[in-house]
Amino acid sequence: MHALYPRAQVAAARVDAHSTLAADGVLNVHLTRYIADPPDDLDPEPDSLDLHLWAVDPPVWDKHRHSVFPRYQAEKDACHRYTHEQYEIARRADVIMTAALDRPPMLVLDEKMRQFPSTYAIGVQTDRREGQLSCLVGLRTQFAYYRNATDARPADSLGYAVTMTATPNGTHPPRLYPSALLGWARWWIAQAKVLSDRTRDMEQLPPPPLQLDITEAWRTFRVDLTEPERTRWPTVPAVRRGWRQEYGFD
Repeated sequence: MHALYPRAQVAAARVDAHSTLAADGVLNVHLTRYIADPPDDLDPEPDSLDLHLWAVDPPVWDKHRHSVFPRYQAEKDACHRYTHEQYEIARRADVIMTAALDRPPMLVLDEKMRQFPSTYAIGVQTDRREGQLSCLVGLRTQFAYYRNATDARPADSLGYAVTMTATPNGTHPPRLYPSALLGWARWWIAQAKVLSDRTRDMEQLPPPPLQLDITEAWRTFRVDLTEPERTRWPTVPAVRRGWRQEYGFD
């Protein structure tokens, strides 16, 4: 597996999240990105890693990647335009990153949570708050399911929506905020299972913490989490369409 340069802007990556509790009580989520192009060709996952698949929302990458996600030291072999294969990667991703692009962030989040019903977390880059980039993140704690065989459509999915903003001295880009929140969720489940000796899952997650530290390539940034809200995302009937129609290109 090949790790990505911290500022590399890629359409998809495997992200390893390793969490440790700091002395001040704030969870530090260490994140490392690995090339995922395509993910099926990756080496077997080492036991020491807790990987999830991260991807940029295809229309944002194709149409706005230079303005919304500027490339710095981009990896040549992993940074390119989306193809049908990359759309399939996004469809299978655990985490999706997108941007509001002058639209209401909550509206964009609701649309994407319905569009990607199997995704754990979706981040919507919003705007700058006092010079700092912020991101509205939706964390799905309960997936849509059929309550009984006679249901015409599954029950709504549930989760939390929270705004994540770098502290005044932080300059970390928000692309990894949803991965950090998913890392916190998995850490909480593991810790709760150890303390209670019972099986825990996403449905039992408490509201997100007030702060998280995010570490990438030995650089740590503190992020404030504000305005947490318990949220319901309605399901929509499945419509069989081509990937270009689904993402608004035709």
